[in-house]
Amino acid sequence: MDSGAVSLANAPLDPHRLLQDCIAEHQPQARQKGVLLFAHVDIAVPPGVKGDATRLQQIIHNFLHNAMQLTPAGHIIARLHARPADTDHATLVLQISDSGAGIPPDALQELASTFQAPADHPLPVHGSSLNLAVNARLARLMQADIRVTSEAGLGSSFVLTLTLPLAPAPTAAAAIRAAPILDGLQVFVRSPHAELSANISAWLDKFGAQARPVQGTPLPEATRSHGILLDVLMPRAHRPAEFAGTYATAGMPDAAGAAVNLSLPTADPMAIADGLQRAATPGVDGPAPRILATTTTATLTPDSQKTILSELSLIPGNYQSLFRDTMSEDTLALSQACTAGDATRVTWLLHRVHGILLALRQNGLAQLFQAHETAIRQLGLTPGTRTNLGSLVAETQALMDERLKD
Repeated sequence: MDSGAVSLANAPLDPHRLLQDCIAEHQPQARQKGVLLFAHVDIAVPPGVKGDATRLQQIIHNFLHNAMQLTPAGHIIARLHARPADTDHATLVLQISDSGAGIPPDALQELASTFQAPADHPLPVHGSSLNLAVNARLARLMQADIRVTSEAGLGSSFVLTLTLPLAPAPTAAAAIRAAPILDGLQVFVRSPHAELSANISAWLDKFGAQARPVQGTPLPEATRSHGILLDVLMPRAHRPAEFAGTYATAGMPDAAGAAVNLSLPTADPMAIADGLQRAATPGVDGPAPRILATTTTATLTPDSQKTILSELSLIPGNYQSLFRDTMSEDTLALSQACTAGDATRVTWLLHRVHGILLALRQNGLAQLFQAHETAIRQLGLTPGTRTNLGSLVAETQALMDERLKD
């Protein structure tokens, strides 16, 4: 760089993807140290700009390496924001902040002067100072700016600000994958840091989900029986006992066990949204058993109740008593098998009931029992599927009592 031999590329790149890839490389070391490491990418960051991806990655890796060295515990956060510079350019603001040892005042002053030093200022020969001096040279090549703030014992923050041309729309579209469509999927996001939970929720909302951050346990009453509970970078997988919906994890490679319905390998919101879409789409194999949107809905709508009551009225009078008694026996057996945790018997009974209902042209109820059979085959006899099935059994009995009277 001092000799002027380094030149910059100018090719399309995805800033979101670039930062998340850098974070992923440092994640194993952070996990080993017990340090929470994550990226916060604002939803306003453009999907495509033109620049030198390799040199930008070098800058990010140097900052992350130094932060990791000075942070024995706590967190390291890489924030990426953007604002329009003009119609053809965007200004990216990258901040790497940590809760580590911080930088003493004399060393901080020397470091700040390094970022402002002229091009012929000599580079240090080794250590973290070399990484930061290299970043200063690279930033100068990019006509970018680096600022540092720190206080001993309270951590440090490095901010890189640079303006890059926007990639033409066709090029940007080709550089990134198609945006996932979550189509109203309800997701409750938990993580060890409120900023991470809020950022992932914002991205999931951007793709059509209904996402909201939640904290700790017990969960709020409104979140306990439906939707997806997503734990991100939590120290360990933990399905709350009161949660009856689908339980998913992200960025937790050790998460395992029957309690986890869906395990996603990364905390990148784009990858999370893509995994949720694949898991929620019938006929598409995801990384784990598919999620039926909100794990099937047991509560009947007024319209579906009217349809079912109308179909029950079509059963000939001399068969109504036999039908009611047979259904009562089968639904009682379903409840008992659920209580015993016998998933094989539960699915067999659901299949039997589905067949009987179809034979008697009870299509509304048949579709509901078939949906529950599918959910249990895919997700297992989880607390969520048990609760939903119990509600369906109770509602079916109430409808039969109302329409099929002696």
